[in-house]
Amino acid sequence: IAQGGWKTYKPQQRTPATEKSRIHNSGVRLLTNQDELAERTTVESLAAFIKRAEATAQSTLHEVTTNARVLVQFTCMPKEHGVQLAHQGNVTQDQLQAFYDVLLALEALPVSSDEVSFQLTIQIDPVQPQ
Repeated sequence: IAQGGWKTYKPQQRTPATEKSRIHNSGVRLLTNQDELAERTTVESLAAFIKRAEATAQSTLHEVTTNARVLVQFTCMPKEHGVQLAHQGNVTQDQLQAFYDVLLALEALPVSSDEVSFQLTIQIDPVQPQ
């Protein structure tokens, strides 16, 4: 593994499976290397921030009924964060704007210095006929 590169983690025991929401996190990509990330924030704080962003997606994008993806890029600084969005599928500008506005209003990730950047991919599965 290259210095500052990826390290593999294997849990000692599996987490019990939970029912997956129709709108869910399909991946996080760190854009800040792990050593710098560890100097600037905690894994627990980052995980909590991502959970808040996921909850925001579920509450603001629930009217999207078809298969779609929204890529959110966060640039978190000591007192604020920036948000950029990209999407695939039928998500309206109004839905994206509502999501963006709520993401900007989230409590900031505690960052001690410089910045922490990462991408969160939100997958929206189609509504299943009943």
